[in-house]
Amino acid sequence: MFIRESRKNVKGVTYTYYKLVESFRNENGIPTNRTILDLSSEDLDGIKAEEFGVLATRVTEIVYTKAMRLIELESRIEIAAKKIAAKIVSKMLNKDGDKQKETVTIKPETVETMEVRSIGAENIGIEIFKYLEIDKLLEKTGFTREEINASIISVVGRLVKPDSENATYRWLKETSAICELIDEDSNKFNRNRLYEITDKLYKKKEEIEKHLTEKEKTLFSLSGKIVLYDLTNTFYEGEGKNSKLLKRGHSKEKRSDCKIVTLAMAVDENGFPKYSKVYSGNVSEPETLKEILNDISKDKKLTLFGDKTTIVMDAGILTTGNIELIKEAGLDYLGVARNVLYSHEEIEEMKIEEDMITIKEGVTAKVIKSESENILYCKSEGRKAKETGIKNLFQERYESELTKLKEGLGKKNCTKDYLKILEKCGRLKEKYSRISSYYSVNVIKEEKGSKATDINWEVSSKIEDKFNGSYFIRTNRLDLGEKEIIGIYTMLTKVEETFRFFKSELGMRPIYHTKDSRIEAHLFITVLAYHLLRTVEFKLSKNGINHNWKYVLDGMRLQVRVTTGFQTADGKILYVRNTSKPNEFQEKIYASLGINSKPMKSKSIIV
Repeated sequence: MFIRESRKNVKGVTYTYYKLVESFRNENGIPTNRTILDLSSEDLDGIKAEEFGVLATRVTEIVYTKAMRLIELESRIEIAAKKIAAKIVSKMLNKDGDKQKETVTIKPETVETMEVRSIGAENIGIEIFKYLEIDKLLEKTGFTREEINASIISVVGRLVKPDSENATYRWLKETSAICELIDEDSNKFNRNRLYEITDKLYKKKEEIEKHLTEKEKTLFSLSGKIVLYDLTNTFYEGEGKNSKLLKRGHSKEKRSDCKIVTLAMAVDENGFPKYSKVYSGNVSEPETLKEILNDISKDKKLTLFGDKTTIVMDAGILTTGNIELIKEAGLDYLGVARNVLYSHEEIEEMKIEEDMITIKEGVTAKVIKSESENILYCKSEGRKAKETGIKNLFQERYESELTKLKEGLGKKNCTKDYLKILEKCGRLKEKYSRISSYYSVNVIKEEKGSKATDINWEVSSKIEDKFNGSYFIRTNRLDLGEKEIIGIYTMLTKVEETFRFFKSELGMRPIYHTKDSRIEAHLFITVLAYHLLRTVEFKLSKNGINHNWKYVLDGMRLQVRVTTGFQTADGKILYVRNTSKPNEFQEKIYASLGINSKPMKSKSIIV
C-alpha cells in the first residue's frame, strides 16, 4: 500500500486529497492500482508527507498480518495506522462480511478488538424516529435518502450526544455506530452536511410540527385539553454582532454577561411539544404568550384542540396580565399564584383548615369558590419542612450580618457613620429579600453628630405564615374539584422535570452560531430531539418504567458494536463484527419500547 496525494483547483482554491492505494495484478497479470480508502485530513493529522510510506506499511501489517513491530513507531503514527486499519476492516466487512461462512481454526492468544462504537442508544433513537414516521414525512416533502439519513444523524445525535453540530460530527466519526445502523458511509459525511440538513429541516418546521402533533395524538390518544406554557433562554459567549435575535435580557442561567435568545414552548399534559418559536433575548413575556395563544385559539398549527383548552403555567408566568391575555383568547388557565391570596387570619376566619381534603399523605387541600375562580388552598408537610429550613438558614445569615454591624459600632476601625450604616442595612435587605420584608430594622443616631449608636430589629409573626408549606392554585375552571386541580398541578411538576432536562441536557446551552437562521435551526433540532425523548419516556411509563431519558441513556450506551480480529491456524486473519449481548436492563428497555434488542447481525471475513 501507499498514499497518493492529488490536488484539485475549484474556483481558484486548491484542495488537496489523499488516497490509500494498493498495487495488484489484474486478471491479465498486468500491474495496476486500486483505491482502498479515501483519507481525510483528520486521518493524517500530524503525519508528514515523508512519513506516508511508514504509515502505509504499518497499516498493511495491522490489517493483513496483525504483526508486532520489533522497533516501535512514534505513537502518533501508530494511532493513525490503527485508525485507518479499522476503517479498512469495516469497509471490507460491509462489502463482503455476509459471504464468510466457512469454519476456521483460530489462535486464541491473537485476539484483538478494534472499532468499538456505541449502538444501544442510537438504535433506540433511530427506531423512534421511524416510529413517529418522520422519515416518511421527509420523503414526501422531497428529501433524498442521503438527506433523510443526515436528518436522522442530526436529530438522534442531539438526543444521544447533546451538543453542537461540530461535536455531533466528531461523535459520529469517532464513537458512534449510527452510520452503520442506517447504512451510511461515514467517510463521505462531513461537517457541512450537518449544517445544511439542519437548515433544510428548519425550512420544513411547520409541516414537521403539524405531522408530529397529529402522529403523537393518534399513537398515544392525547387529548390536548391541557397546554403547559414556558419560556427558556440560552446564551451566546461573544458579541453576536450579525444577529438580531441575540440581545441582552434576563438569563435563566445567570449569564448576565452574555447575549441571549429566547425559546417559547407549549407542551401538552404528557409533555409532548405542540408549539415552539424563537424570539430575541429581550422579548417581553406577554408578547410571546399572546402570539402562542393566538395560534392555539385559532388552531392554526396545533390541529387537535377541539374542546376548550386549559393553559397551565408556573408562578413565574401566571401574572394578572397573562391571565387577561388567556381569557381574551377564549381559553382557560390554571397555575400557582405568584402571591399569597389570603392571609393566615382570613384562612382562620373562613375556617378553611377545618374541613380540608387529604389528597395524599402529608398533603391537604380545599377549594375556595368565587364567581370567576376556583382557588385551591393547599398545605404540604414536605413543603413546610423545606421552607422552614430555607427560612431558618436565611434568618440566621441575615441576623448574623446585622449583629456584626451592631457590634462594630463599639469597635475601632469599624463603620459608625449613620448614613453608611443605613446604606449597609439597605444592601442586606436586598441581599436577603426573601425574609427581610418581615423584619423591622431600626438604626439609632446620636443626638448631636453623625454616628449611629445602636441597631435593633424585630421579626413579624407573619413570617411563619409565609413559610408554613401552604400555597394557592388559581383557575377559572369552575368544574374542577380539589383532586382534579392538584392532579393537574402534580402533572405540571413532572413535565417540568423533563422540560428541565430538555433545556439543560439537549445541547441548548450555549449557542455557538451567530447567524439567526442557524440559531433557529439549532434550537429546532433540539425540539425534534425532545419529541423523541418524550416518546421514549411515555412508552416506558406505560410499561411501568419511570426512568428519565438520562438514566436510560447511561444504560444503553454500554451496548456496543465491536470488531474482533483472530489469527487463523493457516496464518490468515479472521475479522468478526458483532453487537454486544444486551444486559438485563437493556433487554427490559428494548422490550418496553418494542425494539429488537440486538441490532445488526454479525459479519465476518478472512483476509
